Amino acid sequence: LAARDPVDPPAYRARVPTYLWPASIALLGIVALMAVDLWFQPLGVWDAWAQWTAKARALVVFDGLNVDVLASAPYRPWNPDYPLLVPAIEASDFTFMGHVNTRAIHVQFWLIYAGFLLALLQLLRGRVREVLVWPFVLAIALAPAVQIQTASALADVPVGVFFAMAGLFAWRWVVDADRLAVRLFPVFAAGAYASKFEGRIYISALSVTMIAVRS
Repeated sequence: LAARDPVDPPAYRARVPTYLWPASIALLGIVALMAVDLWFQPLGVWDAWAQWTAKARALVVFDGLNVDVLASAPYRPWNPDYPLLVPAIEASDFTFMGHVNTRAIHVQFWLIYAGFLLALLQLLRGRVREVLVWPFVLAIALAPAVQIQTASALADVPVGVFFAMAGLFAWRWVVDADRLAVRLFPVFAAGAYASKFEGRIYISALSVTMIAVRS
């Protein structure tokens, strides 16, 4: 970590260039439409009902993680070895609301979606040409798989977002020797690790790559 002195981050313009206004307006419009869609869309994906949100409801009903019940034979189809970050967050939402509202949790996944797009804009600006950054972020926002999985209330988008953020901070640490980035890396790595089983594989591969590049 101390082998390389940190460097100042490249300067970037605070305002979006005029020629990128169409891309920025389109991005804002897509994010706004997603918010409206997710506010009114019911929970209709089988995996959400059968796995993630079902576990969240069980955490509320059993007032926590009741291992004697949730690890018993009738609940084995729920894959008890799956990480519980997403169900735990949804359970905290239900507890805060005072009832199980399966429609409102879509807004939470929209926050992850919108926050990730904003984070990409801020972390890439000044390091990648803006003429590439805005179309790249717009393409992610428009990607059917991203929009569909965000609306599905599954763990796929959270694990993807956390892993991507961990990768960005790993990149900033390797390239810029950013000490703040190396502190934020384990936060998002832990988020990916605790969101879905595949996150363990992604983070392990990324960690090995970081060690190899830095050694």
